[in-house]
This record gives sequence, structure tokens and C-alpha cells, in this order.
Amino acid sequence: MNEESEWTTFHNAQGKSNIDLTIANNQTLQNLTNWKICEEDSCSEHSIIKFCIGQHRKQDRQEHNYGTRYIINEQTLGRFERNLIASVATKFQKGKVTDLASLDNELATQAKETCNIEKAVDKLQEAITMVCDNSFRNAETKPKWTKYKSVPWCTQELTIKRKRLNALRIRYQRTCTIEQRETHKKIYHEEKSRYQAAIKKGKTKIVEEILQLNTKH
Repeated sequence: MNEESEWTTFHNAQGKSNIDLTIANNQTLQNLTNWKICEEDSCSEHSIIKFCIGQHRKQDRQEHNYGTRYIINEQTLGRFERNLIASVATKFQKGKVTDLASLDNELATQAKETCNIEKAVDKLQEAITMVCDNSFRNAETKPKWTKYKSVPWCTQELTIKRKRLNALRIRYQRTCTIEQRETHKKIYHEEKSRYQAAIKKGKTKIVEEILQLNTKH
């Protein structure tokens, strides 16, 4: 079922290849769709492979949002856009920007030129979160259908760390010059180690809480 992709299923210091295969029989072949290699970091030498089997209801394909949910309409979207331009322009010192297209171009240029992508990601995250809180009303209802369920140790902090790690991985893999590639590679592996340590800490905390509950009962 493997399809052509800019990513490979396996990569390490010695090189990369598509050694991992997805094998299907004739019956499964008709129901298996959307095969792809994900950009997300798997914290191993093997990439994450995703695909769908069978028919799914539209609601089942909805991915659960574990952060704050907002009530959005046309009026609040307009306010959000104005606030976003002002907030991000202030954060990145782009005072002359007046529309989203220009702001997007400015941020794209800065992302290519900056030496500290972690700081840039944090600033953008802070700006977007603040603008959402100021522009929208929080939604209290939760989605009825979810395809992906949360693990108990997954927190908003880990989600942000995973997205940052994915961004660093993409930057490292797409860097052409040898000197910059080695620098980006080092930064990526350092962030990967911190992310894995944070996951281990989160799992340990959950286990300790479960043991404490069992002891009480």
C-alpha cells in the first residue's frame, strides 16, 4: 500500500529508506485508503504511517481538541482578524503590517532568517492564545464523536512540545548547507531528548496517582 512521498519510513544517522511496508490482501485492499507517512516525530528511527480502513462517519473523523474550545461566528471572526494582526505585529515588531497576507509574508521571512525558532514559536503561540481569549467566548460543550482519544499523561504543554519538535525536525531535514544542517540537527536532537523526558515524567506521575488512589480504596 506504500505510496510515493517526500518522507521515508525509516531514517537514522547512516541514511534513510522505505524499509517499512504496509501489506494488504485483496479484501483489505478495497477498503484501505489515505495511506501516508506523517511529518510528526515518532521518537524513533521509524516514521509514523497512517491509513484508513473501511467507511467512517463524518463525525468519527473529527479530531478531538484537548485545548480550549471557542464559539465562533462571522462577527467574532472579524474581531479576531483585527486583533491577530495587531497582536502578532506587536510581538514581532512589525508595526506597518495592516493585513493578514502581509503579516504572513513577514513571519515566513523571519522564520527562515531567525536563529531561534523556539522563541519565535513561543511568541506566536502566546499571541494567538491571547487573541482567541479576547475575541471569542469559550464553548462549554464537548464533541460527541472523536476518532482519537487522549492518553492520560498527554497535556497541553506536551502538545506544544510535540509541535515544536515536528517543526525543528522539518527544518533540520530541509536544510541544505552542511554547517547549518549540523546546527539544526543538534537543536532537534536536544529538543527530542527534552520531549522524551517530559513524556516519561508525565507517565510516571499518572502511575503514582493511580497507585495512591488504589491505596486509599
